[in-house]
Amino acid sequence: MVSEVEPARTTLILVRDVLGAGLMGVLVEAEGARAVYPMTGEPGDAAVRRLRPTIVLVDASHAAARTDAFYDAARDCACHVVLFAPTAPWGVVADRARGRPGVTLVVPRDDESLAALLQAALRDAG
Repeated sequence: MVSEVEPARTTLILVRDVLGAGLMGVLVEAEGARAVYPMTGEPGDAAVRRLRPTIVLVDASHAAARTDAFYDAARDCACHVVLFAPTAPWGVVADRARGRPGVTLVVPRDDESLAALLQAALRDAG
């Protein structure tokens, strides 16, 4: 029997669509972390409390990005949040994320790669 060594870092992926979540999981695992996902229908804050990840990678369009309960759970579990958007996030998402300790907001400019920025943010967060 072959034993597997789990990476020390676990990253919870909160992305609305399955394909996007899978692609983000590949990005996370390429950085040497273990990607984990919420159960179907599980709110982001509940997944954070259940899994206690090192990092949460959350799409700005995900419902969790708009709730204080999610950010409170991340703070309570001492995990870093990497919130990303392909363009500048709007209203309540940006308001909830900005200025919170342990939250990195990743938004590429026209000449920047979202993937490259996310890789750098994951390295810095972990």
